[in-house]
Amino acid sequence: MLVHPDNPPLLDTRFNAHVVWMTDTPLNPGKQYYIKQTTKVVTGWISQIHHRIDVNTLDRRPADHLKLNGIALCELSLNAPLAFDAYARCKGTGSFIIIDRLTNVTVGAGLIVGLAESTDRTRRVTPQERAARFGQKAVTLWLSGDKAWKLAYQLERMLFDLGHAAAVLDDEALRPHVASIAQALNNAGLICISILKPPAVQDHTTWSFNTDDLDAEQLLRILQENRII
Repeated sequence: MLVHPDNPPLLDTRFNAHVVWMTDTPLNPGKQYYIKQTTKVVTGWISQIHHRIDVNTLDRRPADHLKLNGIALCELSLNAPLAFDAYARCKGTGSFIIIDRLTNVTVGAGLIVGLAESTDRTRRVTPQERAARFGQKAVTLWLSGDKAWKLAYQLERMLFDLGHAAAVLDDEALRPHVASIAQALNNAGLICISILKPPAVQDHTTWSFNTDDLDAEQLLRILQENRII
């Protein structure tokens, strides 16, 4: 970018912008997209929705996602610095489009307001952001049976190849603490696949399978049908 030395643009990996959402699939903070501004394309995500704007009254309303034709003031985070201006100052460097990384379809557009608040860097990552980033719900799969070890690693590979994040627990030394370790992996947003004996108490975030009559493809299909991935 060529600029006058006395009139440089802003340069950062975070900024606030008014985003207009243009697809039926809702915008969820944390999911990664391509952000295209002028000729520059970087990977980025909506790290926070400050508020949604009611198009009829212009009132500001709280929101954790954005539907088709919705408008919101959002904070965006990028994986590389971007040179930009506020849209009010320069329309060319102050606007951008949001592109789905899988389909290459434009799903949103934005007008940059300015730099994001530095205090937001300490804001904790939410479970919703982790779920959007990895494209999955954080659950623990307890596998038993003769094929458990083999299927655990087959499923981990299949999930990894699809862009998900999973980890296998198979070390006998971890058995006394397996429940707390599995919970810690879930808290980090991961799918935990354990071949160690499950705890007596389970909840909606845990699934038990006997692998004697299952294969990895069937396990993956169960996760898809139940919208875990």
